[in-house]
Amino acid sequence: MFCYKCGKENDADAKFCRFCGNPMKESSEVNGELVPATQTKRFLNLILDYIGVYLFALLMGFLLGVIGLYPLIEGMNDILLNIIISVAYYMIFESIFSKTPAKFITKTKVITETGEKPSYGTIFKRTLIRFIPFEAFSFLGSKRPRGWHDKWSNTIVIDK
Repeated sequence: MFCYKCGKENDADAKFCRFCGNPMKESSEVNGELVPATQTKRFLNLILDYIGVYLFALLMGFLLGVIGLYPLIEGMNDILLNIIISVAYYMIFESIFSKTPAKFITKTKVITETGEKPSYGTIFKRTLIRFIPFEAFSFLGSKRPRGWHDKWSNTIVIDK
């Protein structure tokens, strides 16, 4: 099936174009309920998730301190610790709920291009791609925002 907006070929069962994020015309669910999230909501998700990761890190640090395991992370490289905490944050929330706390607030959720709940592997891949430098700028210049972590993991964020 080809996207009527960008003209690129997609899987036959795709509900959204994997290149531009545009809804595929043949998908009946798009007309009724599945609408890609706006650029404003995606930006709000980014800001709120940064805050969420920070609060999650504070909570984890507090819990490790209470149970006496704080020395485990005390000497750890800050970048490595950030990656571990961020991966844990996204894996916990997106794997269980298909949403992070930010997506609960903006009433959006992540699905695969075929409209299904993403697998653990997909969420892990999606999370690791977020660490590519300048990935947050991959949303710019498009009416239908689709960052690299969406395109390369074959997912899309929709309004719920």
